[in-house]
Amino acid sequence: MSIIIKSVQELEGCKQQLNKIKVFVCATASGKSALCQQDDRFFDLDKWGAELLHRGVSDFAERTLPKAEEMLKQGKIVINAFHSGFLKYLDENNIPFCTVFAAPDQVQEYVDRMRKRGSDENFIQKFGNTTVEKFAERLQDPRPEFKIILNSGEYVSTYLLKIFDNERS
Repeated sequence: MSIIIKSVQELEGCKQQLNKIKVFVCATASGKSALCQQDDRFFDLDKWGAELLHRGVSDFAERTLPKAEEMLKQGKIVINAFHSGFLKYLDENNIPFCTVFAAPDQVQEYVDRMRKRGSDENFIQKFGNTTVEKFAERLQDPRPEFKIILNSGEYVSTYLLKIFDNERS
C-alpha cells in the first residue's frame, strides 16, 4: 500500500520514513535541476545524461545506470524522470523509491515552464500527453511506498528540501 502525499503539509507525518529513501522519480519540469544546483546532496541523473548527449556521447543511456549506482554509493539522493529502463533497474535491484508527479489538471503549468526554458516542442507535447495518460497508472503503481502529487506552483525542490532539511544539523 502506498502513501499518497498531496501537499507539503502532509509530509510532516512521513518525513522520517521518506528521509531513508534515496531515489526520487520525478516529472520533467518539476524543479529537480534547480534543486541539484542549490544543494549538493541531490544528483539529477537526467541532466547528467543530457549533458553527455549534448557532448555527442552515443552510449549516454547505457552510462546512466552505472552513474546512478556510483552516486548512491556516494550517499547522494538520485533524482530521475520516469524512464522505463531506470524503473526496471530500481525493481531489479530492490531499491525503494518515491514518485513525484503532477495531476492532469496541473500539466499545462509544467508545459508552460518547459516552453519558457526553450525545450523542444515535440518533447513538450510528448511529455504533456504522457503525463496525463500515465497519471492513473502512476497513482496505482504498487512499487513506490510514497507518491507525491505536486500542486499548482509547487516544485519537487520544496518537498525534498523539507524532507531532508534536518539531515545536515
